[in-house]
Amino acid sequence: MNWSRRSAIRKPSDRSRPSLGTVSWWQTSSAGFTRLDLLGLGTGILLIVATLLPAWGSARDKSLRTACVDQLKQIGAGFRLYAHDHAGRFPMNVSTNDGGSADYLGPSSRSGALFTWTHFRPLSNYLVTSTVLVCPTDAGRNPVDTFRDLERPEARNAAISYGVGTESDESLPNMLLAADRSIVGGFPAFEFDGAAVRGNIGTNLQFLATLGWATNGLHRQAGNAAVADGSVRPLSTPGLRSLMSDSREINNNYSQPGRTPDL
Repeated sequence: MNWSRRSAIRKPSDRSRPSLGTVSWWQTSSAGFTRLDLLGLGTGILLIVATLLPAWGSARDKSLRTACVDQLKQIGAGFRLYAHDHAGRFPMNVSTNDGGSADYLGPSSRSGALFTWTHFRPLSNYLVTSTVLVCPTDAGRNPVDTFRDLERPEARNAAISYGVGTESDESLPNMLLAADRSIVGGFPAFEFDGAAVRGNIGTNLQFLATLGWATNGLHRQAGNAAVADGSVRPLSTPGLRSLMSDSREINNNYSQPGRTPDL
């Protein structure tokens, strides 16, 4: 037998094998992936991002507002615990000689509001840290870790995001106790980006007609408010007006920090 012939029969010819050296699969695919394909892919990615961004932003805003509600709950509880130890009175109604802040209620709507921070200082024995006094959405504030640091000139009003109802009373549970510093309108006019103001919101419908939350405020035309019973209420502008009119208090004096510590 001719072994050389059998070997030739059993062994396929190299010419009969598929050629792997001419054009590979990736070369064939990439040749069909045009600039138009790239443009379509990029457009698809942009559409997906554009669809998801609003939902992500809304979820983030909701999360930050929830964190603000939690902080106001702590603040409201602090005020209530303070009142429990001071015959039912909040710090704004207790002399500084007895550990309150009533002596800082200045006669002027501007000068009195410069001391808004002093009404939170007596809560040092009831709150773990003073960082809860700054809302996570309030950019540009100067949060401090301790209530002692709150007294520093660069802190004070700049280290708080909340105003305080200076005549809040436990016997009137719907009275405003503390709220986002986003209240605008009323008389005198409260301003989110302006100076600190202490004024009488009252229940007068003429004043309440202009009262609301700032469009550029902490929570986009909405806000959070702690009331005298210690609860916290997320409120729209109509909800804020209803709270004031239902408070059974004709004054509703409110002290709100301004844009900068010296305003």
